Amino acid sequence: MRYPVLAAAAGLACAAPGLAQSWSTIANFSPTANPSGVWSYGTRSTPTGIPMSLYDLPFNVTSHLQGWTGSQFPAAGPMLGANMTVVPQSIPGTNTVVPPCTTWATPAADRYSFFRFTAPNVAQYSVSALFQRIDPDSPGPANAVVSVAAAIVYNQAVPANGDLASFLGGPYLLNAGQFIDIMIGPGAGGGGATRAEAFIDQGPPRCEANCDGSTTPPFLNVNDFICFQGKFAARDPDANCVHATQPPLFTVHDFVCFQSRFAAGCSAP
Repeated sequence: MRYPVLAAAAGLACAAPGLAQSWSTIANFSPTANPSGVWSYGTRSTPTGIPMSLYDLPFNVTSHLQGWTGSQFPAAGPMLGANMTVVPQSIPGTNTVVPPCTTWATPAADRYSFFRFTAPNVAQYSVSALFQRIDPDSPGPANAVVSVAAAIVYNQAVPANGDLASFLGGPYLLNAGQFIDIMIGPGAGGGGATRAEAFIDQGPPRCEANCDGSTTPPFLNVNDFICFQGKFAARDPDANCVHATQPPLFTVHDFVCFQSRFAAGCSAP
């Protein structure tokens, strides 16, 4: 379905500025500009091998859900968007619920929908990504793909039952202008709206959810939540999960960010 375009744009409750060494699909999401900084939004028929077509049509699903699609596509065309509030938001007329402070993408039957990160300079970059089907009415799995410099490094089905799928990889050496793509494809069952959330860090992989610094599995446990709460109360810079650079530096967005990082998991400390 093509979501209606509303006249008023919603406030960017979750779009906190990021540090120069860290970016995310939600903290840097723009509902008005494409490209916007290091991020751009688009589609293509294959995960690699052909140029991306930039989305040119911004839309508002509701006053709290913004997104992008292409004016050249019919009503069932690919799209993506963001819930920039700290509470879940329902898409009217559907059973889809978008989690708080989260980006999502919906493929078409023959097209991928994705977020593209463009490296601003020569450096090593790491990727932490989280995927989850949020459309219970669309049968079959979606296909989550991460590519780095046009090479696929992650390609997995995202089950329709709402289970989380995650990826942590890097560091990858990129030249300025090379891409990291976070994609959702139709999969065997046609796909559907899928949470597609990614953090890009300059440098080696960092398990930011491993607050207590565990060095033996399981790296993530309840002690990390206790640790994070303590650091948040003390206004420790480590608790600035969204990497805000303007006051207030510590808000509920940091708790949502930490929960997302925890859910993504870690394969190393």
